[in-house]
Amino acid sequence: YSAVITNLYTSTGIVLLGYFVNKTEVGFYTSALSIIFLAQNVVLGALNPVFYPIYARAFHEDTSTAIELIKRILPVNIFISLIVLLMLFLFGPLAVYLMYGVSFMPSISILLILSFGLFLKFYGAVFGGQIMLNLNMDSIFVRIQVFVSIFSILLNILGLYFGFKATW
Repeated sequence: YSAVITNLYTSTGIVLLGYFVNKTEVGFYTSALSIIFLAQNVVLGALNPVFYPIYARAFHEDTSTAIELIKRILPVNIFISLIVLLMLFLFGPLAVYLMYGVSFMPSISILLILSFGLFLKFYGAVFGGQIMLNLNMDSIFVRIQVFVSIFSILLNILGLYFGFKATW
């Protein structure tokens, strides 16, 4: 359910962007977003299946032990997310050039801005998908997702309305 909510507000952003700006700017945004999705799927797609069963087993056995496990593993997650952020900053321009060519170089600034969102998404995956769900806090997690979705859409509308196109 939370994946549907997340996809709703990320897809809504592209639709809103198309309403406020021209197709070229939408192309720059979607090209940067595709690189973010690639990094997200490679890293989170690899980490979630590894860590979730470990956390689930630990929470099933003993909550305090699971919390201690999280305290030990969380620095690893922070380190990995910082590495991904650094890699996007260092190699993002090259990725844009190799994947889309020189005419898409304006999407680099968008890519760098979106990189911070990906960095924060790692924390959402750990605290929401790994911890809250294992603590049977599903309804709270979904409410947080709904709030973030609405907040994101409102910020996008306000940003586009007032001309903050670079935030896309």
